[in-house]
Amino acid sequence: MKGQRPSSYMNVELENLIEIDSFSDFLKKEYEAKKMRNSKYSLRSFAQKLDIDQSLLSKVISGKRTLSHATMNSCLLSLGYADEQIDELLSRFLKNKSYFRPIDEDVLNIISEWHHFALLELLKLKDIEHSASYLSQRLNIDENLVEEALQRLERFDFIAFRHGKYDIHRPNNTWSSQAVTSEARRKLQRELLLKSLDAIENVPLEERLHSSFTFAVPKSKLQKIKDLLLTFPRQVGRIADENEEYDEVYQFNLSLFPLTKKER
Repeated sequence: MKGQRPSSYMNVELENLIEIDSFSDFLKKEYEAKKMRNSKYSLRSFAQKLDIDQSLLSKVISGKRTLSHATMNSCLLSLGYADEQIDELLSRFLKNKSYFRPIDEDVLNIISEWHHFALLELLKLKDIEHSASYLSQRLNIDENLVEEALQRLERFDFIAFRHGKYDIHRPNNTWSSQAVTSEARRKLQRELLLKSLDAIENVPLEERLHSSFTFAVPKSKLQKIKDLLLTFPRQVGRIADENEEYDEVYQFNLSLFPLTKKER
């Protein structure tokens, strides 16, 4: 029964999870614990208990794939964790940067146009057609751009086309970096700002949000403000992933920059 963990359940205890900060490592530890108790326990048996595909489970444990918030929640319930424990674990895993996998620089240089990331999100929507013509209409861009982008995303194993539809292999990715910038990042940011400007003119107010404010700030507080702002995208993503009933793709832009020039 949901929320009731059997007293005899012998999975990895929360106090032993201090150094585990990704769901893939967590599942690996759970599997190893079961294997120690029963040397014949197989990955197939573990996948059946979690009610997910064995090949998917193998990729998750090896760090090649990630799972959605809802699927992680379901796995933890299947393993017998109580509701409060699930909340604690999900909070840790979803805050961890590994949930949003960084994109390699070489790959980002090739897929730095905004529609690559929009396509990855668009493919999550329910009741869509997995054709270039349909996807191009939803994003309001040329069909050839979509075909080329899909080919690139397949080449780098973000997606795979099987049985008439695209499967997403890497659902959560991040190209942002607070340590370095690059021409690819600047190009993508410029494109997204242009999309935002277009939305101001062409999207009804009830379907968008544009807000800003100007403030004076001591330099000593700047990093603290930046750290706070950087928590927002992940919080938004967690809310959006709660039930996976996606029907639109939105863009979240975040900017913080000085209006004053430094004194000479």
